[in-house]
Amino acid sequence: MAKVVKIWAISKYVLQIDANELVEEKILILKNGNVVPLNNFSKLDLGGFLITLKEEIVLGNHYQLKYGDEMTDIDLTNFVDFEDFDQKYYSNESLGAIVENDNTTFRLFAPLAYEVKVFVGNNNDVWQEFLMKRHDNGTFEINLNQNLHGYKYYYQIKQNGNKVKVNDPYCLSLTKSKEYSVVVDKSKFSQTPNYSLPPIDKYVDAIIYETSVRDFTIYPDSEIENKGTFSGFIEANKRYLNQPIGLDYLLKLKVTHVQLLPVFSFYGVNDDNILKTYNWGYNPLYYFALEGSLSSKVDDSLYRIEEFKTLVNTLHNHGIRVNMDVVFNHVYEYSQSAYELILPRYYFRHHGEAMSNGSFCGDDLETKRPMVRKLIVDALKFFVEFYDIDGFRFDLMGIIDIETCQQIYEELSRIKKDIMLYGEGWNMPTFLLDEEKSIIANANKLPHYAFFNDFFRDVVKGNNFERGNRGYVLGENNLFENFKLAFQGIYHHFFNDANQSINYIECHDNMTLYDKISCVLTNLSDSEVLKVVKLCNAINVLSFGIPFLHMGQEIGLTKLKEDNTYNMGDKYNQFDFSLLAKRSSMLNYTADLIQLRKTYSFFHLYNYKDITNMVKFENISNMGNKITYKVDDKEYSLIFNTSTENNIYYNFNETQRIIFNEAGLLKKPAYVQSLILSPMSLVFVVNKL
Repeated sequence: MAKVVKIWAISKYVLQIDANELVEEKILILKNGNVVPLNNFSKLDLGGFLITLKEEIVLGNHYQLKYGDEMTDIDLTNFVDFEDFDQKYYSNESLGAIVENDNTTFRLFAPLAYEVKVFVGNNNDVWQEFLMKRHDNGTFEINLNQNLHGYKYYYQIKQNGNKVKVNDPYCLSLTKSKEYSVVVDKSKFSQTPNYSLPPIDKYVDAIIYETSVRDFTIYPDSEIENKGTFSGFIEANKRYLNQPIGLDYLLKLKVTHVQLLPVFSFYGVNDDNILKTYNWGYNPLYYFALEGSLSSKVDDSLYRIEEFKTLVNTLHNHGIRVNMDVVFNHVYEYSQSAYELILPRYYFRHHGEAMSNGSFCGDDLETKRPMVRKLIVDALKFFVEFYDIDGFRFDLMGIIDIETCQQIYEELSRIKKDIMLYGEGWNMPTFLLDEEKSIIANANKLPHYAFFNDFFRDVVKGNNFERGNRGYVLGENNLFENFKLAFQGIYHHFFNDANQSINYIECHDNMTLYDKISCVLTNLSDSEVLKVVKLCNAINVLSFGIPFLHMGQEIGLTKLKEDNTYNMGDKYNQFDFSLLAKRSSMLNYTADLIQLRKTYSFFHLYNYKDITNMVKFENISNMGNKITYKVDDKEYSLIFNTSTENNIYYNFNETQRIIFNEAGLLKKPAYVQSLILSPMSLVFVVNKL
């Protein structure tokens, strides 16, 4: 008897069989147990056989090959790559478990499946199964006349001869350790309260502070009670050695936006052993559900929802907006993900059998597919509408196609006019044409998006990937012309204006600023390194564009010179409050820098022509730089010394009032006609007394 290894569809009428020998008369093709007439049978030169059917293969049916007593299921996965698949199989309906009053509807997009059941369980682990009805657009649906808020559920899918158990990719919460999806009635939770946030008319009005719920609150000796959690993030009146921490720290710093590392469900932290496992969160599992390990009640699938809503609302009530870091370029282990199990080969970018690996995770999301694009847009809309999120930072945004990003802006700006969208515009080797990628070189096609400006980063402090490479502020004077461009928020000719420039010199990736300086300027003492940190931070905050600060950058936190600490634990990633107690003056300095930027509107200019007409750069004493701002009848000057050894002397033509110096904002008026700038220091003055 011949052994049939595999049989699959290569068109809607043609099947290919991997077998060593077959006799045509013994072959039967069955559709739901009924015989399908054959049109032709032939042997391939390179092995295997082709069968042509007299009728079209229709998805939603169970197809099998019977050969003697042997029965083999036919694999229809190739249908997802057929030309008309996206037109025929698409749904603009709400997906997931949708609760309305006393009804719960389960709706799943699974075009290849011929049977889907939903299994629903209560808190006593009493489970019921329900057969879902298939629609022509590839969705399966069932309506149950009961509000199942808080019930567990999962899907059982039959397709291609396989029976798989899978969670709902649209689920709004999960049980502990992500074992089951959980039904959520959104009306059961607090609604968005009334609040009044300071207006953000343009992106350059923002000052972004990147942190992690866990890293910001986990320090073991602090007063924060719910360490590493959503609740701990907003605990007020907490101190460490008399220094403000947690919420009070953010308020003292005066940032406008907090950017949270991923808070959706991700792989890498064991819910049964949270403190001994760690991950930044860039291994996404489910895009709509919150990460349970960040909740103060990890066993409670519903509490985490209210807890995160409270976090956002509390920050809003204190004038701080909340941006989410989102990862729509890949998922964790695509082959075992809910997306691949439900609809193989659809959600992930591929060419033939080759998987696109622009993310270097082996599984780029195929954002051009309509239902993948819908998944992304739906998830973002959900977080804006339900959690009141204010903006999104897109990880490896260059892997997402431009049309998807354009649709994201169109949909989200209808909900929240001042939505903030930005991301990493690196040109990754994904299977997209360069003109389709959401990369920095295509910034003109995405005018409502900002991009991380690595040109700014490398010019100011030095190349990120060469530990010893130094930038302009670290003493590389031949970068003066590049520094002038970077300071104005210019990235070659790509950006439309400075609204598109995220000015950063440190983020969660790579070494901290303190560690980079220590590697470059190896002869400096710790106190001297911290002076360089202060000067770099001043340039970071006062440049044209959008200032971006990573947690602890303001006081010179270290990762012990490690540069990729995504799973290295709290020791390397936590906010070390013991350093804050020693360096509180640096916190005050950064808070004053931010206040300085907020006070003078010309720091918020974004039109390149306006900036160029106002600003003049002047090299002084080799290691010094004077930046002059001509504003109406006043002239402001920002002067700084990049030397680590020598003072700089500067004489003005007229008396100047000092507004800001290395101690921060001056509380009392001080006037000078000449300056002595010590190494690695900065001063800001105005000529009108």
